[in-house]
Amino acid sequence: MRRYPEMTRALMRIGRPIFVSLCEWQKGKEY
Repeated sequence: MRRYPEMTRALMRIGRPIFVSLCEWQKGKEY
């Protein structure tokens, strides 16, 4: 979970709109 705030700050520094799609994949929990 520590990576999300760091990634958010990095993306906000870019200064333009960005669409980010995240998914969580775990072995044995295929959808």
